[in-house]
Amino acid sequence: MTWDSTIRAGVIMKIAFLSCNDLDGFVVDDHHLQEVFEARGDQVSVVSWNAECDWSQYDAVLIRTTWDYSTNLHTFLETLKKISQSGPRLLNSYELVEWNARKSYLQQLQDADVPTIPTLFHKGVTKGFLADAFEVFESETLVVKPLVGAGSSRTFVVTKNIETDELTNIQDEIAGDEVMVQPFIREITSQGEVSLHFFNGELSHIIRKTPKEGDFRVQEEFGGLIELIQPPETTIEIAKKTLACLSEVPLYARVDLVTDGQKWSLLEIELIEPALYFRMDSNSASRFVKAFDQYLLK
Repeated sequence: MTWDSTIRAGVIMKIAFLSCNDLDGFVVDDHHLQEVFEARGDQVSVVSWNAECDWSQYDAVLIRTTWDYSTNLHTFLETLKKISQSGPRLLNSYELVEWNARKSYLQQLQDADVPTIPTLFHKGVTKGFLADAFEVFESETLVVKPLVGAGSSRTFVVTKNIETDELTNIQDEIAGDEVMVQPFIREITSQGEVSLHFFNGELSHIIRKTPKEGDFRVQEEFGGLIELIQPPETTIEIAKKTLACLSEVPLYARVDLVTDGQKWSLLEIELIEPALYFRMDSNSASRFVKAFDQYLLK
């Protein structure tokens, strides 16, 4: 089905939610969104991104729970390109996804004066590189993660007295991939991350994700606590400044921020397959569908 900009609200649409083959262990709440689409007559199918599929049968393809894409980024991007060329409207766009897939985008945002956590980039992990990072950041603890990754996969917290066995384990996990290193923000263990959700550039809802005691990972899959909040106005200003740096307005975006107790900084902006926590705000799925209708008119 070739995309036609005249397709909009009031016309029954065939929509694919792009997912992956194995969601065991993940918390998924896209059924809230699916219910709103289907309540007005739209047809929604959940399709794995690496399935054999005639994408031309759909009016729109929404990237949702493709939470294994980082293990095969090249093939994932090729699939998205194929979808775009087959006719349906891909959301978010291929261009935004390609930009967002590598966390080197943080450097571009930092250059645009978006408050970010200081970051160093390097190919692979060496003892010398970590020593330099400890000195540059004047920090006793660092976070090491791959440039391409989802959730907290292959994310490590290391201290200055890192043991040889621990370093070897990290090197084995990273396997020579490009990495990013940041000072560990200790306040995340008590104040967590604040996530601001935007649909078509408009703020929808805001949550706080706090890790369980003794952990730094905020995701529910690791025992994190999720709550709906009203955050400081500063967080909204930073989120909007981040969105203003993008090449286009995304249909959906989740902006994750952290505080060190004095200032707020961008942790990351999620434009590919963020959990959007529809269950935390009973009106958020309806706001998404309204934004979707408006977006298709562009």
